[in-house]
Amino acid sequence: MVALYEGCVKKGSAMTKRVYWLDWWLMAGILSCSSAYTVIHEIIEIEDILPYVKAGPCTVVAFDIDNTLLRGKDPRARDEWFNAQFKQYTSQGLSGDEAVKRILPEHINAHRTTAVEQVDADEDEVVAILQDKNVHIMALTARGDPKNFVDITLRQFRDAKVDLMPRHVMDAWKQCYKITGLARDAYYIPGILLVNGNDKGMAFDLFLKKLRYRPHLVIFVDDIIKNIEAVERACKRLNIKEYHCFYLTRVAHGLDAVGAPLKN
Repeated sequence: MVALYEGCVKKGSAMTKRVYWLDWWLMAGILSCSSAYTVIHEIIEIEDILPYVKAGPCTVVAFDIDNTLLRGKDPRARDEWFNAQFKQYTSQGLSGDEAVKRILPEHINAHRTTAVEQVDADEDEVVAILQDKNVHIMALTARGDPKNFVDITLRQFRDAKVDLMPRHVMDAWKQCYKITGLARDAYYIPGILLVNGNDKGMAFDLFLKKLRYRPHLVIFVDDIIKNIEAVERACKRLNIKEYHCFYLTRVAHGLDAVGAPLKN
């Protein structure tokens, strides 16, 4: 097992344990996780993560991309379309891999040409605040196929004016990596981990081990619960002492970047 970087682990330091009891608090939109160090928060506004962020290089803030940071205007470039097509093909007897091979060409072509918008109009400001706090910021996305999705993703972030490029961080975060040991290789380019359809938690785990880095605090934002649970499991495996997961339901609630009803 690869030894993790200990620069962000203060041996002998005390950390207050916070226990969240699952009861009436569900009425407030807070879902308790099993660990005493974590909680899943359901949010609509992305700036709601900021009170949980601690400044400095011992914090990682990771965002999903689709329906969390960016949303394509072409429906075929959206997760909803991809998932509906996948369900249709697999119901006809195709395997998961066969279904993906059928869907990807049209999905990728749509991504190449679609205009994109921020899911929340405040996210560029939120990212700028995080950059000023000198934390490690990254996208943790199910996207894969680096021959296509690297250029596509970089172009979309430029168009949406969202800058995840690492700045005041360890030099290792500014390099590119292939992450092996998964069903399909994942790929990291500065600021973006392309998970390539693998379990996000496993990819995140292997990425941190590749960097020999273990944060004190992980903040993760996604619009899909299974991805949040996967990252939570990774944090437990890595013995990360504090992590907060945010279930962003803005698109699920039918709201656009400024809070108006979404248009198809």
